Amino acid sequence: TTEIYTLSLHTLFRSVLGPVLAAALPAGVCVGFDLTGDEPGRWTVENRGGAASVLDGLAEPLDCLLRGTSEDFLDVLKGGKVARKLFMSGAIQVEGDIGLVLLLQRAVAREGVLDRVVSPTR
Repeated sequence: TTEIYTLSLHTLFRSVLGPVLAAALPAGVCVGFDLTGDEPGRWTVENRGGAASVLDGLAEPLDCLLRGTSEDFLDVLKGGKVARKLFMSGAIQVEGDIGLVLLLQRAVAREGVLDRVVSPTR
């Protein structure tokens, strides 16, 4: 059976999502997330020298920065038409290498992270 967890976005980043994202990044890459909405927060996932980590706050320098609401961020990670619409409408903004966001999206889908986790606001 698949276990379903209800986690805050902060806990999701620190314990489940962040490690998957960080491990998917090429060595030496750092991606920031600046989220508003129901569950605001700032996180950095990085793979520095092969060591994947998740940090609270935004580190410098970033290879990519994703800004938007926490709700839209979860929709982006789910992928599909909704994700494209959020990028095209400007609801999700990316500074830097957008290819990294697509790489992370694929890693989340491959690992099935969001299939096991339900955010309390969704």
